[in-house]
Amino acid sequence: MNFSKTVMRCSCLALLIFLFDAGVKQGFAQTNWHKYAGNPVLEKGEPGTWDDQIIQGLSVLFDGATYHMWYHGSNAKGNDAIGYATSLDGTTWEKYEGNPVIKTGGPGSFDELDLQMGHVIFEENVYKMWYDGHSNSTGWAIGLASSPDGIHWTKDTLNNPVLTTGAPGSWDDRAVWGAHIIHEDTTYKMWYSGIENRLDIGFLFRRIGYSESPDGINWTKHPKQVLEQGDYITWGYDLETPMVIFDGVNYNMWYSIINTAFACCYQVDYAVSPDGIHWTKDSLNNPALESGESGSWHTSIWHPYVIENDNLFRMWFSGSGGFGYAEDFSQLVHADSVIIKDKFVDPDVGPLHVLGHVINPEGRELSAKAFLLSDDESVLDSTDLFDDGLNDDGDAGNGVYGGNWAASGEKNYTVGIKTVDLETGFTRNGLNWFITDRFTTKGPVIVESYEIISPDTVPNHGDRLSYRLTLKNGGQTATATNVTTNLKSLDSCATISGFPDRPYGDIAPGTTALHSGSHSIIFSDTLIGCSNPMTTQILVEISSDGQVFWYDTLDIVVAEIEDYKIKLPKTFALHQNYPNPFNPKTKIKFALPKPENIIINVYNTLGQRVETLLNRRLQAGNHEVEFNAENLSSGVYLYRIEAGEFQDVKKMILLR
Repeated sequence: MNFSKTVMRCSCLALLIFLFDAGVKQGFAQTNWHKYAGNPVLEKGEPGTWDDQIIQGLSVLFDGATYHMWYHGSNAKGNDAIGYATSLDGTTWEKYEGNPVIKTGGPGSFDELDLQMGHVIFEENVYKMWYDGHSNSTGWAIGLASSPDGIHWTKDTLNNPVLTTGAPGSWDDRAVWGAHIIHEDTTYKMWYSGIENRLDIGFLFRRIGYSESPDGINWTKHPKQVLEQGDYITWGYDLETPMVIFDGVNYNMWYSIINTAFACCYQVDYAVSPDGIHWTKDSLNNPALESGESGSWHTSIWHPYVIENDNLFRMWFSGSGGFGYAEDFSQLVHADSVIIKDKFVDPDVGPLHVLGHVINPEGRELSAKAFLLSDDESVLDSTDLFDDGLNDDGDAGNGVYGGNWAASGEKNYTVGIKTVDLETGFTRNGLNWFITDRFTTKGPVIVESYEIISPDTVPNHGDRLSYRLTLKNGGQTATATNVTTNLKSLDSCATISGFPDRPYGDIAPGTTALHSGSHSIIFSDTLIGCSNPMTTQILVEISSDGQVFWYDTLDIVVAEIEDYKIKLPKTFALHQNYPNPFNPKTKIKFALPKPENIIINVYNTLGQRVETLLNRRLQAGNHEVEFNAENLSSGVYLYRIEAGEFQDVKKMILLR
C-alpha cells in the first residue's frame, strides 16, 4: 500500500547535518534555543515557480565561509523536487537560479512519483545525498545520489533504492525515509524514520531506526527501532526525522515529535546515547524547541537540523510558512534577560533604570549596551550598561549589568541588550532573539471608578457580584491602544470568576472608557482567615497591545455578619462530580474538617495521570474545583484526593 504524498509532506522529511570543521565540543546537551526574530529565513517561491506551494525538509553544509542548503519543494501541480540555496550568515539565503537540482525519476524508478530531501555529506571531494523516493512498487524508500559541485547530481540507478521497507509485520514495513548519515572510520551510520502498518488498530506508528553500511549503499538494519514513542498522554507519541551529532563522547539527537492523541502540533525533542542505539530522552527539558502560537507561520515545527561551531549551535527547522532559524549561544557571552521593574515610567519623575543579566562562561572582557525601540521598531536610543558588582536585589555579583536612561515623550518601548566579547568579537543583540522587556511612558491608565451591576449591590459573604470598571488615560499626548483589564485577588477571601481580559479599545489622552461587560468576584462564605467586616483588595492589571503596563487596586468592603457562627465539616469527604457525564467541564466538591495540604489528580483507566487539579494547602471548609477536559477524548476517568491520611477515588464520564 502506498504511503500518501500528503502525509509525507506533513510529517515525513529529514533535516540532517554534516560538519566540515565544526570544532565539536564534548558532552553537550542543548536545551536553550532562541528563535531568530527575522524568521522565516527562507520562504516558498513566487507563484509559477517550482517551489511555490511547499518548502520543507533541508540539509545544510558549512565550508568555513558559505552555508550550502538543499531542500525539498513542490509547486501547485504537486511536482516534487530538490533545490539549492547559499548563505554567508545562515539567515540570508539566495536560491540557485537553476533550481531545481534534482527531479523525480522516470517510469519504473523508485522515485517516479515523489522525492523528498534527506541528507548531504561531503567527502573525498564528492557530495553524497541520501534522499527519499516514492513509487508504486517500493513505496517510500531511500536512495543515493552524488555530485562534484552540489548542483549537478547523478542518481545511483544501479543500486537505488539503497534502503527499503522491512518485511510485513516489522516496525518499518510501511515506509522508510529521512536518513541522517555519519561516516565514522570505515562505517556509515544511518538513523532514519520508519512507519509500521498497524491498520488492525487504526494507527500509524512512527519511530526511529538505525542501520550500518561499509559503503553507504549496502545497509544492515538494527533489528528493532532504537527510539520508541511515548504513550497517549505524555508528549511525543510519534517520533520521526532524526538528526545526530557525535561530540566525541555521546551521540546527540534532535528529532520531530507529535502527540496524535491530542491532534497537536509538531515540535522538536532531544535525546542522548553512548552508542547511537540506546537513547535517553531529555524528559526534563523537552520539547527542546516549541512551535509558535496558533496562526503563526510555524504553528508546527519539524525536521531540525543542527550545526555546532566554536560553542555556537545553529538550528534550521521547517514550519508551515518556510524555514526558521534558532541558536543556542548559552556557552558564549550574551544577556539572557532584561529587567525593567517598572513597566510604567513617568518622564517627569526620574530616569529609567535598565538591568540585564549577562552570561559570561569564560570570564572574558565584554561590553554591554541597552537598545530601546519604539512601536515601529526603529531604534530610538541606547545606553551603556556597567557591572557594578550588585544584582537587582542589591546583593554582590551575579552578572547583573545596569544603567540609566532619561525617558522623554509618551511612547511604548522595547528594550534589548547587545553584548560584545571584546576578546573574540562575538556579538549578540537580544532584540534579534526575543530576549527583551517592554515599558511605557504613556498614561498612566487607571481605574477612575467602578460600579456593581448585579441586582444586589451590597457585597456580602458568599456573594458573586459583577463589577464594571471605568478607565482613564492620564497621559497628555499619546493614545493607549487595545487596552484590556484583568483582575487578580490579593488575598484568599475573594476569588475572581470568569471574564478575563475585558477589552476597552483605544483610550485617547485625558479621556475615559467603559466596557459593557464586567468582571465577576466571589466573596468567601467563611470567616476563617478573613476579617468581619471583610476588606479585600483586588489587583487590576491594565494592558495595552497585550503587555501589562499599569496596575491599580480595588478596595472592597464586605458587609459585617453579626453573631456569625462558623460551620465546618465534621469529616473529610470527596463528593461525586457534577454534572456527570460531562462535556467538557465539571465541578468536584470536597470537605475538609481542618487545614490540610490537598492533592487532586485525574487519571485515565490505564492509571496514567492526565492532569493535576490541585496541589496546595487549604483552610477547613467546603471547597470546589473545576476540571476542564477539552483536550481529552471521551471515556471514563478517575479523580483521586489526598488530604493528609485521607484518600478517596471516584469515577467520572466524559462524553464528547
